[in-house]
Amino acid sequence: MEHVDAALTALVRAAVPAGMALRSDPPGPDLAEGGEALSVFLHRVVEDLTARAAAWTDDLDQQGRVMARVLPPRRYRFCYLITAWAADRDAEHARLGAVLAAMAPHLHVPAQYLPPPLRTGPAIDLDVAHPDLPGVAADLWASFGVPPRAGLDVVLTVTVTPPVIGPLAAPPSTLDLGASGRPPRQPEPPAPANPPSRRIRE
Repeated sequence: MEHVDAALTALVRAAVPAGMALRSDPPGPDLAEGGEALSVFLHRVVEDLTARAAAWTDDLDQQGRVMARVLPPRRYRFCYLITAWAADRDAEHARLGAVLAAMAPHLHVPAQYLPPPLRTGPAIDLDVAHPDLPGVAADLWASFGVPPRAGLDVVLTVTVTPPVIGPLAAPPSTLDLGASGRPPRQPEPPAPANPPSRRIRE
C-alpha cells in the first residue's frame, strides 16, 4: 500500500511548486498553517469484483500431474481525495488545476513515478473524477470537521497477484484396494487355557 501512496505522491509532486507541502492527513484547516499544502488522503480501498476470475488454474508437469495451483490476480481500487489549502480559493483552485492537468493525459501512472517494487508488475490505472468510481461520501466531510470543498477524486487500480500454492504433494505411485485375489489372513485362534489342577486326596 505504501508503494501506491509513493507513486501518486511523486506524480502530484511533479505538478506543483517544489516548496509546497504534501500531506497524507485528512482535510482540515490546520494543513495550511505553515503555508500552502496539498492533502493526498487515502480514504478507501475496494476490490474490483468484476475483474475477479472464478477459480485457480493448475500448473502441470510434463506428465500432466498437478504440481501447483495459481490463484487468479485481483484488482484493488485505491481511492484518494486531493484537496488544496492556501490563503484564498483562487490559489487553491490553481493548485488543483495543475494536478488535474498533469494527470489528464494519462490512462496509467507513468513509469517514472513508480517505485521499484511496482515497475515490474502490470500497469496501474489512473482515473480522475470518474463518475462511476468511488468518491468521497457526503457524510465523510462531517468527520473531517470542515464543510465540503473543492477536491479531486483520484482512483489508482492496482493488480495484485497472490502467491502460488505449491509445490503440492506428489500423488501415490500405487494404490492398494485389498483386491489382490488372496483371501485375507485369519487371525490365529487363542491358545486354550490350562485346566485347573486337581489335588489328590488320600
